Amino acid sequence: MDEMFLESPLAKIYNLTQVYEFSDSQTKAGVIIKCRIALNIVLLTAAQEVGLTFINALERRHGRLPAGNLRVDITTIKFTG
Repeated sequence: MDEMFLESPLAKIYNLTQVYEFSDSQTKAGVIIKCRIALNIVLLTAAQEVGLTFINALERRHGRLPAGNLRVDITTIKFTG
């Protein structure tokens, strides 16, 4: 995740990502990943900006996250802030 954010417009304010839970999706095949993304400043649109950064990175890499083989179906992603 660090690589993705450090290559994005959020690079100057990005601090770290902490993944704290992985679980199976109860409704579809897949996985739910819960994480905290820390920025160096308070950003009222943080959930939106982080979501757009994530989606843009996946689109540029044809559904693959940086530095990994995990393939993501962009149409199934949900973000909460």
